[in-house]
Amino acid sequence: MKHLKRNIIFSLLLIFTLSFLGCIKEDQKKPSNNSSNNSSNEKKNNNKEQAEQKYPIRIVDSLDRKVTIVDEPEKVISLAPNISEIIYALGKENLLVGRTALCDFPESILGIESIGDFYNPNIDKIVELTPDIIIMSSLASEKTLSKLDELKLPYMVINEDESIEGTYTCIEKIGYVLNSEKESEDLINEMKTKIGDISSKVSKSNKPRVHFIVDFGYSAGKDTYISQMINAAGAINAADNITGWNYSLEKLIESDPDIIIAPKKLIAQVLERNGYKDLRAVKNKKLYVIDDAVISRQGPRITDGIEILARIIHPDEFKEEMENESSK
Repeated sequence: MKHLKRNIIFSLLLIFTLSFLGCIKEDQKKPSNNSSNNSSNEKKNNNKEQAEQKYPIRIVDSLDRKVTIVDEPEKVISLAPNISEIIYALGKENLLVGRTALCDFPESILGIESIGDFYNPNIDKIVELTPDIIIMSSLASEKTLSKLDELKLPYMVINEDESIEGTYTCIEKIGYVLNSEKESEDLINEMKTKIGDISSKVSKSNKPRVHFIVDFGYSAGKDTYISQMINAAGAINAADNITGWNYSLEKLIESDPDIIIAPKKLIAQVLERNGYKDLRAVKNKKLYVIDDAVISRQGPRITDGIEILARIIHPDEFKEEMENESSK
């Protein structure tokens, strides 16, 4: 009887031990929710610690102002469409609490509070939103800058060279301020790769002379990033005989470009306007429309702009891609 009892107890202990070991193995295979939560919390804490080690930071903006940012920004107002697009491309859209009425891409940005236009934004609304930093372009008015200074609101102006490299610098600076250096580096490398691929694709094609109409009396001179975009798309900028943006009708008639590209809002007028309607490109039906936001905003979408230009200028080089897209 004693032996039987001892055997039963031994068997129960063995079953318990095996069950317990089985639980341990199962736990090792499937981490508990608590482990997952702890890991997530540790990651957040590490990110916070890294940010605390980085800040405060000091940066010289495009007005040569020394701007100090004490803590990692949690609330940002963008006062320019290209800046908003850069913030989104860096994956930091959750920081945006305010934008201008012209900031319309991507579409989800329309759900963010508008503070008016970037020339004369609603200062009261900006104060109400209590931003940690306001990022703006040099197109802001002196009145706006003076008011921000008077109220001691934190802002920085980013307006780099009108070049593709200048666009990269804008992205780098915003990435630095928002603790997104890795994201900005990845974005820039991605843009460089795409531009390189497009340029290689059209490198052996003829280079027509292309005129981009910014507005009547305005084009993109040789020192602008739009001129570089036209070059990268495999063409010669017809307005490379000027610097800046002012371009007279007389100069346009004299250059008589092979291709004209213009924003949709101007196309009907180009077809009817004296001087324009007699240009070779118009007569030969080489007048094309483009979304001016894609080409005129110095931000991450300039790569899309270059590809659109390249497809317009060299359709044969993109024939296969276009056929595949149309068949979908």
